[in-house]
Amino acid sequence: MGLAVADGPNIEASDHFDAEAFEKIEAEIPKNSVPTTLNVQPSLLTELKALIIISDSYEDLTFTVDEAATEFTLDGPLMLVGAGNIGMLGATVNNLIFTNANATTAKNVTILVVRDAIEA
Repeated sequence: MGLAVADGPNIEASDHFDAEAFEKIEAEIPKNSVPTTLNVQPSLLTELKALIIISDSYEDLTFTVDEAATEFTLDGPLMLVGAGNIGMLGATVNNLIFTNANATTAKNVTILVVRDAIEA
């Protein structure tokens, strides 16, 4: 993972962790603010290792987590590693509900969920 700023610093970070399962979800989020629910995580938050969300276009794209009222603007790639970081989204991360307010173009979203699969 890296971040490069034009005429500024370039920061690279890497790490690895053990995980037992992953799921890659690809979905089209329709135009005109049609809420689209993606079921991403049927297990406990403490079992999550990483959550990555990318889109082919970020303009007018938002999401909520489960039934929470907090709306997040997805204005760039999102990568959260570790249950503590993922927990910033809420106490559970079972469903992500995306809304694309763009009136002309659908958005293609890819989600990668990495988790433990064996119950401790």
